[in-house]
Amino acid sequence: DDMGVTDSDKGKGLLVFDYDKDGDLDLFIVNNLGFPILYRNDAAAGNHWLRVKPRGTFSNRDGIGAVVTIERNEGGPMQYREISGGSHYLTQSEKVAHFGLGASDAPVRLVKVRWPSGIEQEFIDVQADQVMEVIEPETPYAAWLAGFFSTSEIENGTETSLSSDPDGDGRSNVMEFGLGLDPRSPDQSSPIQVMKGERQREVLIKYRRRNLPRGVRVMIEQSADLQNWQAVNEDELEVVSLESDDDWGVEVVTARWTLGASFLRMRVGLDD
Repeated sequence: DDMGVTDSDKGKGLLVFDYDKDGDLDLFIVNNLGFPILYRNDAAAGNHWLRVKPRGTFSNRDGIGAVVTIERNEGGPMQYREISGGSHYLTQSEKVAHFGLGASDAPVRLVKVRWPSGIEQEFIDVQADQVMEVIEPETPYAAWLAGFFSTSEIENGTETSLSSDPDGDGRSNVMEFGLGLDPRSPDQSSPIQVMKGERQREVLIKYRRRNLPRGVRVMIEQSADLQNWQAVNEDELEVVSLESDDDWGVEVVTARWTLGASFLRMRVGLDD
């Protein structure tokens, strides 16, 4: 009552959104067999805010399922918001991640958006008191390119095509992407490390892969003659451990492989 919220009808729906575009959240209540009511937030607290509006391309258009994280100051607490497709009973609040920032108008040190596709984007020193629209890259590969190459290099395409090898280490861009490596830093290590297992005809293999819900497939294949290749079945490749890398979606896999052939290779495929 002290705040002016006095409606006592049978509320059935609640929408939370910035009705008057002033950076604070307002409430709209839908009453059963009664009139709806809008509570406009006119509190003059003097605090600052940031609103992040995801727009999906590879994922869904509304960005439903996207998780937005901000770190106000370096080393400080994190705030999280998930864009939801069913926020309240019989209603849908706006699909925007709203963050209160407190009294300071200093830039937000880090804004991160993780899309349902697995793509992650990071933005540094974002100005407060704005609606920030974040557009998802068209594919995970396009998002990865943007992290290593300039706009002009991407438009030129010489160094950024799937088959290009800018650092000359024998791995094409698509392989560097699938392994979670830097296309500009040569890496001569073997993509698959083989170690002796505990049992006869058994070895441990260790490799990196980018594991995303969609957009990329990293496969281990085997052959007896380097001519005919087949995917290693799950019953032949038992995952022993998974470690997450700093890069988005990248895992370090250690697996137990029952020897069924003489040769192993890794293949990276991109989904349309």
